[in-house]
Amino acid sequence: MNPWRELLKRFLDLRDEEEQIIQQNAPRFFIRAVGDPAPTEYGTWRIFHQVGHSFQVRVELACADAARLLGGCPSEVHPVDYWIYRVFVFYQGLLSNRVKVLENGQRVLENICDCSAGYCGRVELEKMYKVFSPQAQGLEASLSQRTIGEQIRDLRTESRWTAEELAEATGIDERTVRRHENGDTEPYARTLLKYEHAFSKRLKRQVVISKTP
Repeated sequence: MNPWRELLKRFLDLRDEEEQIIQQNAPRFFIRAVGDPAPTEYGTWRIFHQVGHSFQVRVELACADAARLLGGCPSEVHPVDYWIYRVFVFYQGLLSNRVKVLENGQRVLENICDCSAGYCGRVELEKMYKVFSPQAQGLEASLSQRTIGEQIRDLRTESRWTAEELAEATGIDERTVRRHENGDTEPYARTLLKYEHAFSKRLKRQVVISKTP
């Protein structure tokens, strides 16, 4: 199996396990990382969780393995810090609500497992572009220019769902789904997460809906 596909599955399995733990012990938050300002751009990241130390260790091991596979980690930077930083930068570029920068300079990455799976999927996709398409950069640019509604509609088509079936899978009203697809209204951040979660489960890969400028 492709090593990035293996890592993606590993992070998704951790995410699913974390969801089960949180559902049984609500209210709790998903595992997150907070990056403190440091002399290097990568910073030093601290992981906060409510799912147990052994789970955190497995997440950190997966992050370290992903960092080594990605390459480019400076010798003075811990692989976990390097990986979380790269994931943070990726989602920051998507204008995702899963990342934020606090007034004191700290950076926050919410839901490390899900975000890491998404980044693994994007890295794998980029490597496929480089291998199979000499026009990868142009293709990537065209994808990023799609509106949120177009992305939702295309993902629904790929999933072979009707609007009614997508509404049932997400718990979103069917009329609202159609308004989102048509661009009549833009979904809230929490609604985007519902779409991403439903499509990820349906397509058996990590789906990230990009916000357009």
